[in-house]
Amino acid sequence: MSVARDLLPALLPWEWSPLAFAAAAGALALYGRGWCRLGRRAGILRPMAFLSGVLLPYAFLDTRLEYVALHLFWLQRIEHLVLHHLAPFLIALSAPGAVLECGAPPWLLQRVWRPLVTHRAVRAAYRALQQPVVASVLFVGLIYFWLIPSVQLDTMLSRSDYQLMNASMLLDGVLFWWLMVGPEDPRREARLPLVTRMIILVLITVPQSVLGGFIAFHRTVLYPAFSLCGRLGSISALSDQQLGGLNIWIPAGMMSALGLIVVIGRAMAGTETPSARRPSPPRRASCGTAAARPATAPRAPPDAASVAGTDIA
Repeated sequence: MSVARDLLPALLPWEWSPLAFAAAAGALALYGRGWCRLGRRAGILRPMAFLSGVLLPYAFLDTRLEYVALHLFWLQRIEHLVLHHLAPFLIALSAPGAVLECGAPPWLLQRVWRPLVTHRAVRAAYRALQQPVVASVLFVGLIYFWLIPSVQLDTMLSRSDYQLMNASMLLDGVLFWWLMVGPEDPRREARLPLVTRMIILVLITVPQSVLGGFIAFHRTVLYPAFSLCGRLGSISALSDQQLGGLNIWIPAGMMSALGLIVVIGRAMAGTETPSARRPSPPRRASCGTAAARPATAPRAPPDAASVAGTDIA
């Protein structure tokens, strides 16, 4: 009990964000309901990846960690590594489409989701953002933009700008990693050849390494906002900056390496071909009864079936 009392303040939000809470709770509720309906067919690795991909951003956006990240540059770089790299990577790797659809109520699918994803403007914007050059430049460009010293100073002094920065990093990360390691469905509107993805994952490491090295070895303080806000602990401004630069340089390269491992594994397994495994669409059944009785229900869309059959690797 004493340990729980000690941990509780760290789990409580510094400034509660209803949007972050609703997004995380809603995603977990839909996924949990879908997982119950699918039963063991959903596996365990993908649910664990999705759970981690949702909870990690929430920890930085709506717990006491957000306050600490506002006062330590190196921890804020970890925050953006989670928002822009790790969490989106795990979400894309979990291929959650079929499980979320199975857990969503019919009115949400019919009145909100399907009209949204089939809207002409939304489809055109998605295709444009998922062009390989646009996706790569936007992915690296956002990192550079938010680390321009003057932009960083203004962002740290404005709550709305700070929230915009974090939201843009998370959204762009999901788009990029969905393109790189998302479900291997030949009918996806935006889908790159595996070789192209390998090239992109190698190329994006160069500007990130250059930026991280520049910040780590710079001899003057580039981000005084953390001193103005009050840097936590006894770490000096330059040491804080050096650790932050290393967090941009090394972990980002490791994420690209993980992406390469996934893409190369798929290339070796031949998952890019249309002959990949395609199990039958999941049956709609109440939680805990999916395997007990055969139920006939509305047929799942084709892309949901292919997503459900995608291996995590």
